[in-house]
Amino acid sequence: MPRPNGRCRRCGAPVLLAVTAAGRLQPLNPQPDPAGNVAVYRNAAGSWRARVPNKALPALPYERIHMPHHATCKPPATVTPGPAQFPAGVVSLAEHRRKRRTP
Repeated sequence: MPRPNGRCRRCGAPVLLAVTAAGRLQPLNPQPDPAGNVAVYRNAAGSWRARVPNKALPALPYERIHMPHHATCKPPATVTPGPAQFPAGVVSLAEHRRKRRTP
């Protein structure tokens, strides 16, 4: 299993950052997954390269199939601030705005 070389910006999970043919970084789950659709290999310089295999050029023996991280990313639940979360002396205007928007 390749070692993760980055972290997801949304959920903070470790990801494998591979360079696509267009020169962009694609975050992948670090463990190989046969359900994935990205073939990953390491080039002579040691960087991870990613491509999508197709009928004309299927996955080669030295490539491993990985799942794109965006397909499985689960960002942490966001907490909406309530009145109890505000410090003393700070008032939430959310209720006022809600009343003003309703016809």
